[in-house]
Amino acid sequence: MKQVGIYITTTQKCPKPRDGYLGYVLEYWKGQEAETREGFEKAEQVTPHQLELMACIKALKRLKVPCETEITGDLAWIQANWENREKWKENNWKNSKGKEIKHKELWQQLDQAAEGHKIAFTHRKSHVYSTGILEQIRKQEEKENR
Repeated sequence: MKQVGIYITTTQKCPKPRDGYLGYVLEYWKGQEAETREGFEKAEQVTPHQLELMACIKALKRLKVPCETEITGDLAWIQANWENREKWKENNWKNSKGKEIKHKELWQQLDQAAEGHKIAFTHRKSHVYSTGILEQIRKQEEKENR
């Protein structure tokens, strides 16, 4: 299985829905050299959890073959709930109390995007690509505000 690192950074930290940006870098080895692919996007009126889920979905959808993937970012909430998704699926995307899970549609999309891949999460508030992603997001914001 091809090994791919996914590095995610988001800008929305306020618990109330508001506009935010997501950025990700895919890093993989081609021979002796590291190759990267990146993506950036603005999302309107989203919570931090929604934005984080969206970033993971977008990055995983870029993978064309089954991969062993480590997703790194400030994703403690997703990491903590990742294993629950199997139980949620069995329970028609409801939690142990019988209530529909938050952001059900995004969790379903993430589950579908993850299919065929072996995924692990590493929680880090910043990583090797954080500064570069934030710089690209800042440039995108400047373009939009002209």
